Amino acid sequence: GDLMDIPTVLVISSGANAASQLLLKMEARSSLHAAKIDIAIIIRLLRSARFIGGLFLFALSLSGYVVLISQYDIMIIFPGMGLTYVFVSLLSAFVLDERFDSIRIAGVALIVVGLGFLMAGSQ
Repeated sequence: GDLMDIPTVLVISSGANAASQLLLKMEARSSLHAAKIDIAIIIRLLRSARFIGGLFLFALSLSGYVVLISQYDIMIIFPGMGLTYVFVSLLSAFVLDERFDSIRIAGVALIVVGLGFLMAGSQ
């Protein structure tokens, strides 16, 4: 079948990466309270649905990224993965209740504008 276009795959890959970070952070909050890592903690992580889901979404993200760099200039694709930061910022603010102040909003806006320039320049 036809391949999806660059923006679609970038959004899916970046969204999957951001969701993976969210799941891993949520699992880390609930499982990793010990001062040192031991085998019991590692086993608990490997049995955790959030940890496994985070790994799966990260692998999905990486797969999309590899498909893109196999077919397009990496100088276009790699900066496009900056969307991950945009999605992580939004998810961390709205799901994890982390601080998302005006400086961070401005940074996210600059990333989006920069990505727009890069994509327009690649046409």
